[in-house]
Amino acid sequence: MNRIYRTLFNRRLGRFQVVAENARQRRKSGGQSGRGASSGSSGSLTSGSLLAASLLLAGTAHGANLPSGGEIVHGSGTISTPGAQHLRVAQASDKLIANWDSFDIGEGHRVSFDQPGSASVALNRVLGSDASRIMGQLDANGQVFLVNPNGVLFGPNARVDTAGLVASTLDIRDEDFLNGHYRFQADADGNAAEVLNQGTITAHDGGAVALLGGRVSNEGVIQAQLGSVALAAGDAMTLDFAGDGLLSVEIDQPALDALVENRQLIQADGGRVLLTASAADSLLNNVVNQQGIVRARSLETRNGQIVLEGGDSGRVQIAGSLDAGSDTGSGGGIQVSGEHIALSGATLDVSGATGGGSIEIGGGYRGGGDLPHARSATVDATSTLSADATHHGDGGSIVVWS
Repeated sequence: MNRIYRTLFNRRLGRFQVVAENARQRRKSGGQSGRGASSGSSGSLTSGSLLAASLLLAGTAHGANLPSGGEIVHGSGTISTPGAQHLRVAQASDKLIANWDSFDIGEGHRVSFDQPGSASVALNRVLGSDASRIMGQLDANGQVFLVNPNGVLFGPNARVDTAGLVASTLDIRDEDFLNGHYRFQADADGNAAEVLNQGTITAHDGGAVALLGGRVSNEGVIQAQLGSVALAAGDAMTLDFAGDGLLSVEIDQPALDALVENRQLIQADGGRVLLTASAADSLLNNVVNQQGIVRARSLETRNGQIVLEGGDSGRVQIAGSLDAGSDTGSGGGIQVSGEHIALSGATLDVSGATGGGSIEIGGGYRGGGDLPHARSATVDATSTLSADATHHGDGGSIVVWS
């Protein structure tokens, strides 16, 4: 069946766009192995719909209901379709690499990964020219990496349940992946597309969710209790899973129009939430825009951490809620850095039953510590910052520095 339309990410408009099938797209390279005969099965093509920047484009784009053209190029495992609405990857090795022509999941459809354990990782790389549209269910007892340079969309009805998830429009070399060096990079033109979540993504306790791209937006729910959630925008970055299990991200190369945005809910109680972006040209635009709810409350004696990083020249706008408080113990920590930081109608809370935590905006106490100094940091009259001891103990600290 010939497709007349496909989807690309339009950097100028900042959203996915339906285009003619013969429209040009720069090809990405990631040092991946070549594909041979396909060992996967594809779902039937149907008239699909794509939510892009809150606009429903119905009846114009065609998307597969299940991933197609799958081939395992490293590790051992099988790809099968137990039913018309279900694709199963049975992974026998701790690390597996599979290349796909496309990786879509339609509404009412399911993709499952059966893996040796929660530390097992499956890298899925899309070699075709369409963005991935996850509208159905994705589940795994281990960790799943989905890499598609054309864009990744989790639709409103998407449900993801894994030990860990990395969804990226930046590629990773096979050798780096196999050696545990998780360095992701855009193509030579710096043409990193968008990752957009409008669904519900859940990592198992202690797991991590990382969305990586040139622009990353959350309009849904992301949960990782006792684990980490990271939204990161740039053209090159390195992921590091620290000894405490919490994820950190180092942006190695900025993107031209980098943006990280949260408009709904990110929750990692007892863990860490990181929103970080580095833009090559950020004079006029925000690079981190927090308008929703970010929650990392203390849990099981582990304090929560919330970190917003706008880079050396980035603008950070906060108009939502950052909550790293505690009902039973001490409060956690909130750190915000960037060249220009503005709080407008924001609520930041690190209050705890046995003691307040710390809030640092634009620098540490008297400009000390490792937090980069902001050129400007403003807090309007409608914003509230709290670091109280709600039952006993000492209050915490609040620093706004520029």
